[in-house]
This record gives sequence, structure tokens and C-alpha cells, in this order.
Amino acid sequence: MRVWVRGVLLLVLLAWGLVLARAPEPIWIGTTTDEPSALLKDYLPLARSLEAALGLPVRVIFPQDLTEARALIERGQLDVYVDSVYPVLALGLTPILVRFKGGVASYRSLVVVGTQSSIADLSALSGKRVGFEEPWSTSGYLVPALALEAAGLRLVALDSLKAPVPPGAVGYVFTYDDENTLFWLKRGWIDAGAISDQALRALTKGRAAGLSVIYQSEPIPRHLVAVRPSLDPGIVRRLKAALLKMNDDPEGRRVLLRFGQTTRFRPLDQTAERFLEELKRRLP
Repeated sequence: MRVWVRGVLLLVLLAWGLVLARAPEPIWIGTTTDEPSALLKDYLPLARSLEAALGLPVRVIFPQDLTEARALIERGQLDVYVDSVYPVLALGLTPILVRFKGGVASYRSLVVVGTQSSIADLSALSGKRVGFEEPWSTSGYLVPALALEAAGLRLVALDSLKAPVPPGAVGYVFTYDDENTLFWLKRGWIDAGAISDQALRALTKGRAAGLSVIYQSEPIPRHLVAVRPSLDPGIVRRLKAALLKMNDDPEGRRVLLRFGQTTRFRPLDQTAERFLEELKRRLP
């Protein structure tokens, strides 16, 4: 009897071991945020749709910042990352698709000044103060900062708005909000501000009275879907195919709209690829 029980237990353990061995590893998808509960309702329908398309478990994860995201990527616990250009490049990920977030495929970075300002181009910002949005903003920091450096200007972070700007340099502060950027510019606390054309239109209702644009970037992909470089190429191909087909049927379009008003995904074209390569080469 005892031998029979041992035999049955052994068979059960072997069967369970086979089940565990065959269980596929989940695909982890997410983005950085300090408000995960607000994004969960956007990501869960997408994860369920991808799970059905890929035949693999798909899980959602939200690292709080890029440091945590980088650690998860290194451990293979963040496979698919959706964000703007700068975080994607900073994390060393491989962009695979452009996301039409809010129906928008691309946007531009602008540097604006007051119409009464004598500043007519970037070179005239030497000795002046510039307001950038936040440290990980693509259009509000990375792209305009690189443009200033390309114009031969040296950027210096200021401790406060009252801190003196070193001779021959451009002092910068972070405003942490596009509305702040325009307000600080209006009050004369900064001499120029970096903002996206999309944000400028929204905040001024398309009538940017009192402002002049002294710099406009090339089109920037609005949002990217990127993968960790070590993710199985076969899974990457299937993932791309599943995302590209989502706007072909009513249920897929409903899932997309719940995903931050996304209307579709598309492959990166050559212009976008060249732009991203140039940014990657010039990253600090």
C-alpha cells in the first residue's frame, strides 16, 4: 500500500513538473508612472487583447521611474515599454512601432519668446535664461537642449530663477509644466521657453498671441512601442503583427481607444529612424 501511494505521488509530482516546465513565461508590458492605478484601466484591455493574439500570458507592470525600469529590463521583467522618445532611448530599448497617441503620429519641439523680445534665434540666447519642461521630456528638454548645443551654446543648470547666468552660457531651469513655461515667460522670469507645438496649440487655443517661435524641430514620433533588445525575435514579430492589425476590426479599435485614445500603430519610417539614430548618438 505504502509503495502504491509513493508511486501515485511520484506520478503526480512528475505531471506537475511537466506542467510547470511547459508554462510559458509571461510578456511584461508597461511604462513609468507614479500613478499606476490611473493607467491600469488603459493597459489591461490591451494586455488581454495581446494575450489572445500571442497565445502567451501578458502582464502589466508600472515602474515608478527610469532607474526601476532599467533594473526590471535587466532582469527580463519588462519586455515591452510604451513611452516618448527620450525615455525609450535612455533605457537602451529597441523601438518597433510608432503609437498614434490621441490620434497624433508626430509633433515638434519649439522654443518661443515674447513678441517684444529682441531674441530672434537660438544664438541670441547666450547669457539668457531658458525654461525647459522636465528632465525626461523629449520636446520640452532633450531636443531643444541638443539644438542649443548644436548652435554652439553652453548650457548651465541654475539653482533658481534668481541665480546669475555665467557669461557666455545659457542658464536653464525646469518649469515642470507647460502652463508654467508660458506663465514664467509672460512674467519675464525666463527669456525663452521650450514647448511642443501640440501643447502650445492646446494652451493658447491655436492663437499664440504675444509669442514668437525662434526654433522648430523636425517631426518627433509622438509615442513609441519599444522592446528590450534580448526579447525573442519571434515574439517581437508576432507582437508587431498583432498591434498593427488592431485597428482592422471594431473590437481592436475599441481597445485602442481605451488605451489613451490611441487610433493605430505604424512601423517607423526612414525619416523617424534617422531622427532617432541622431538623437541616440547625441544623448548626454
